[in-house]
Amino acid sequence: MCTVSWSLEKGGYRLFFNRDEQLSRAPAEAPIEWTEATGAFYGPKDPVGGGTWIGVNSEGWTTAVLNFYDAAVEGVEQGAKSRGELVRSLAPLKEKKAVKAALSKLSMKDFAPFHLLRVSPAGEGSLWTSDGKKLRTGVVSPESLPITTSSFDTERVTERRKAIYSSLNAGGNSSADGLKMFHRYFDNSDPAASVSMRRDDAETVSLSEIHVKAKAITFDYFERAEEGTGFKSPVSLKIQRAK
Repeated sequence: MCTVSWSLEKGGYRLFFNRDEQLSRAPAEAPIEWTEATGAFYGPKDPVGGGTWIGVNSEGWTTAVLNFYDAAVEGVEQGAKSRGELVRSLAPLKEKKAVKAALSKLSMKDFAPFHLLRVSPAGEGSLWTSDGKKLRTGVVSPESLPITTSSFDTERVTERRKAIYSSLNAGGNSSADGLKMFHRYFDNSDPAASVSMRRDDAETVSLSEIHVKAKAITFDYFERAEEGTGFKSPVSLKIQRAK
């Protein structure tokens, strides 16, 4: 249950990611620098799986993973490995071909179905989708956003969020201001289909905002406020962009 979108800007892009989780799940840790065998990146930490759902490296590549609920509904067995491990190993990589090579060595049966997003320093999006058996590759652009998933009433919720996106970003001309409103959007009459969603068992627990600029990268991490529908003040990381 997540939503991601981004807008192009001079020298890079600004990306937003809502993480929706069960209320019973332990809170995540704010973004840190990760050092992996494949290199370094920056992102929050999920204490349950030990991985993360989003990360950005110093060259401006963002990597994120979303659950693929349509495949899960079809009865595909859940893999033994956490999808957060995918981001840990792939986020440090700096070329699309390196990601393709790394994914080719993995068995999709080891992971529950997923969408894996990579956004280049120039704001170009690539999407790999696994149904738990096979992996297919696609391209996603800001004009085709948002990418959103939901385990609850999937088709209706997806259509509702896309309609909200269109109303705030007319004609696909997304802006940072439009995306900020979109990712914080809450409708008290339909909280489950809101972008910043809330149900009795789950809610949007955090909002990540990654701003890739010509010389620097900012990662702002907003946790959900204990009361109301808003977010706390962000924990911010300032990252010098690699030359």
